[in-house]
Amino acid sequence: MNESPNITLNDEQLVRLFPILAETSKEGRSLCVFLACLSHIRELSQTLLAPLGPNIGVRTKVRAYTEVRFNHDLDFPESRPDGLIIVTTGSRSWSALVEAKIGRAKLDEQQIASYAKIAKANKIDALITISNEFVTQPDHHPIQLERAITKYVRLYHWSWANVSTQAKLLLRSRDSIDPNARFLLHELTRFLDHPSTGVTHFNQMMGNWKLLVGSVIAGEQLSNDSKDVIDAVASWHQETRDLALLMSDQIDTEISIKLSQLHKTDPKQRIKDDVKNLCKTAQLRIEYRIPDAAAPMLVCADLRGRTITVGMTLQAPSDRKTGRARTNWLVRQLEKCTSENVHVQAFWPGRAKATQSTLENVRLDPEILQPTNQNLVPKQFEVRLVYDLGHRFSGPQLFVEKLEASVFEFYEQVGQRLKRWQPVAPKIRPTSNEAQTEETKVASEAEIENENLADTAQ
Repeated sequence: MNESPNITLNDEQLVRLFPILAETSKEGRSLCVFLACLSHIRELSQTLLAPLGPNIGVRTKVRAYTEVRFNHDLDFPESRPDGLIIVTTGSRSWSALVEAKIGRAKLDEQQIASYAKIAKANKIDALITISNEFVTQPDHHPIQLERAITKYVRLYHWSWANVSTQAKLLLRSRDSIDPNARFLLHELTRFLDHPSTGVTHFNQMMGNWKLLVGSVIAGEQLSNDSKDVIDAVASWHQETRDLALLMSDQIDTEISIKLSQLHKTDPKQRIKDDVKNLCKTAQLRIEYRIPDAAAPMLVCADLRGRTITVGMTLQAPSDRKTGRARTNWLVRQLEKCTSENVHVQAFWPGRAKATQSTLENVRLDPEILQPTNQNLVPKQFEVRLVYDLGHRFSGPQLFVEKLEASVFEFYEQVGQRLKRWQPVAPKIRPTSNEAQTEETKVASEAEIENENLADTAQ
């Protein structure tokens, strides 16, 4: 945290829940309403601000201001950030400038750079931007600034959809929230959900998506330096983050994207690696972590095959000794699945190749997955939903619509029904007397069974 920011403030600059602004100022009105709620709802400030650095406790005060004049902004006379947040706990303080865009407005690199310089000159810790652009996590910013600037001022980003989703999750949580705070949260989500506010979700792939898909189908080799490839990966990152928010809203729990430690700390490297993978495999892939689900959910868009695949992989139950028994364990979990596009793939030990069939066929004959060696038992199952989109795959908007529909269908039909196998707790070894009693019981049961068989034969 820096020292207290070098700014002169007064109560007239505090944000208002009911701002008096021109009708054309959608941006200013939306930001004022949001910052006012952030200042007065501790749970919301904990959710959004705590990951950025400041500790939000019972004694913490969060204040937000607009129309702030800075002591060191003479070098940037036309630069005026939309807002300022100051978090104080005792003698400690943390501050951030805020710049918001609404509707189709995009963040401007030159403007963001000037605001970052103002923040540095006035000892402000961070710059937060809010727009309808999506990032995987707050420190993966859409704008890349020079290291000389971000060394002193941290750069963070929220999408408006993320703000709305976090507020909804708080409303639906079982945690006790003050009735007044709950009322404000409800009104905030209602406000942000209204079309007139200008909050939107990601709805189509950027750049020459149709041209890129056509190139892959034609057999052309993609280049790591191609703008179309980089745009496709950037679009994929935005769409998959937006999809995580949509699922979080529907499932009432926060769903996150599974990233390596390198990709968490270096978003540029993540883009480079995904670009390289797209050029090599013609696939875009993402993995989601869903709390308490049986397994992570893998989503793959195959440009060459023009298919979308959504799946989960489970360990087979080792306490079942036959392949049929292990397969039945999985099939019983999906008795209520009605989708015709669900497939089951079984993985086997050694060099045996994986086998696959539709869920419907596996229901009719659990041994359809069994390889030539009848003694083998499966070690893993992958349940996947596969959609062949054909020419619709090339449509920038249709692709996004079908991707989201596929993910929701898979989770509703399969994902929420699957349970991971867990071994039975070990039991205490019986004493010698108990062991003899058990052996006698087993022997008696065997004699009775043999007598019944004999009676049946007669």
